[in-house]
Amino acid sequence: MKNVFENKKTGPGSIRLGGLSVDNLPIAESALTKFQMKSVEENEIENRVKEIFARFPPQPVKYLESRIRECRENIVRINKVIGEQNSMISQYAAQITMCEYRDKELAKTDDPAVIKELKLKYPPYSIPAMEQQIVQCREAVERCNDVIHKEHGSIEELTALVAQCQLRDQELKQYNVTIE
Repeated sequence: MKNVFENKKTGPGSIRLGGLSVDNLPIAESALTKFQMKSVEENEIENRVKEIFARFPPQPVKYLESRIRECRENIVRINKVIGEQNSMISQYAAQITMCEYRDKELAKTDDPAVIKELKLKYPPYSIPAMEQQIVQCREAVERCNDVIHKEHGSIEELTALVAQCQLRDQELKQYNVTIE
């Protein structure tokens, strides 16, 4: 007895009509079946492509790579802002030191000429206001560091998506499908 399950083809090539493969059918039925087989094969490819799209993220790799590049550029810009804030903190600290020295010298003298000279020589800023500026700069640096941390997290997520999309593109390449 012939085993009808010997042929281990899959997809459209595995189709059987009355236990016979398409090649073993009578001529008229074989011709009709072969004519219809093209649409069966197209549907099979379309279903496989749809299944691939269902398993992977839809974004194009170029888009994700541009988002990664944007995140890296943001990190560079934010690091510049942090550098500027740290520079301002240093300047404010130097101004506070000079103001403290000025206030000590002013406390030592009552001579109007010396007082006028000290006020002209040293900055006329209020120490508590300068200290508040330093606090604000440090808070800005902390916020910048939070943003950098979030950007690094975004880069990690986007890199994982790029890997998945590259795998998707490799699988789609078998079916001559590309994503722009």
